[in-house]
Amino acid sequence: MLWQGKSPRPSEVFTTAMLVSLSIALHFFKIPYPLMTALKFDLVGIPFVIIAYLSLRYFFVSLPVVWLGITAISQDWIGASMKILAEATTVLPLALAISGRIEKKIYVGIGIVASIVSRTVTMMIANYFVLPRWALLVGWASTLEEGYKLVFVTMPYIVSFNVIMAALVSLVGYLSIKILRKAGFMP
Repeated sequence: MLWQGKSPRPSEVFTTAMLVSLSIALHFFKIPYPLMTALKFDLVGIPFVIIAYLSLRYFFVSLPVVWLGITAISQDWIGASMKILAEATTVLPLALAISGRIEKKIYVGIGIVASIVSRTVTMMIANYFVLPRWALLVGWASTLEEGYKLVFVTMPYIVSFNVIMAALVSLVGYLSIKILRKAGFMP
């Protein structure tokens, strides 16, 4: 199911296109993280979970399309890049863990834990390199050293936010797949 060698069926392409559109539309609906309002909760990753469960090939093709959509909406290619990186590192471990084994709860648990660890560690590293320079760009810091101080002050909030987001996306994405399978909309 993950790497389908056959030609894509029109229904698969249509489903992927609809989920990509939904992912871009969900970017409009955000809730600020109370501990650090620059970070926002959204549900962009949930359609990605469904796409990745259907096919990793479609998942990898959908990432740049959603990046373009988010960049066009927000006019912020750095934020869009960080968002896509966060969602990719959340969805991929879950998809690999549950592919063909969605009924086995141990694999679901492993996938959710792997998603949380993957996203949190990746975003810690990404923020370490990106945030100081971004802080200079937007005027939150006047030197790179101040930017790095900002990283260390905000890192606990960034970590807690990413743990919550990865758990939310993984769990709701998994439950969405279960519901769609039970309703007969997915294999």
